[in-house]
Amino acid sequence: MTMEALSTGAAVQIVLAAGRSERMGTTKALLQFGKRSALALALDAAAGAGVEESIVVVGENASEVLVAHDVASSGTTVTWARNEEEGSEQLRSLQVGLSAIAREMIECFFIHPVDYPLATSQDYLLLLGALAAGKPETTVFFLSHNRRRGHPVLCRAALAEKFLGLRPGATARDVVEGEKQAYVVTENAGVLEDMDTPEDYQRLLEAYRRRQG
Repeated sequence: MTMEALSTGAAVQIVLAAGRSERMGTTKALLQFGKRSALALALDAAAGAGVEESIVVVGENASEVLVAHDVASSGTTVTWARNEEEGSEQLRSLQVGLSAIAREMIECFFIHPVDYPLATSQDYLLLLGALAAGKPETTVFFLSHNRRRGHPVLCRAALAEKFLGLRPGATARDVVEGEKQAYVVTENAGVLEDMDTPEDYQRLLEAYRRRQG
């Protein structure tokens, strides 16, 4: 597993895939949607919007996920980072991902939990468009559908140090809620849909199949 820092690109995607998936009973990143895994769909969404660099944070499932990714790789350049703190909160995975990035070389980063597989390249493009058109003081960009926040979330690079400075027990909200935010409307209800249980997976799988026609 390479642990090198990313060094190029204005935007980086961080995929959080280190969860233990206890309620699901199997690794969420590898759940299949047609011929693509949940992880591959997340990577495809970023790559389709021109995001060239992705960092995937894995945990105790690392070997299993890496082998599967080699079989069905995505079009984006992937760097793998390992969250060694078993059972830690999602914030720790975000910090691990941010630590693997050459932060002085980026303008922004996406936070994409792997259990939101129905986000699309169009959602990524909407966020990037809002960033380009937004005021410099706006630092967090949320997808919004029916007045509800979705994923992925786009942050200006300056927020990285604030996330990294959070102590154990804190959450990403402790940073985000103090920032100037923008809401970016999407017609894709899938940005609201996460999967924690087998029932969630079946529901999202059916939605994916309907979208594929």
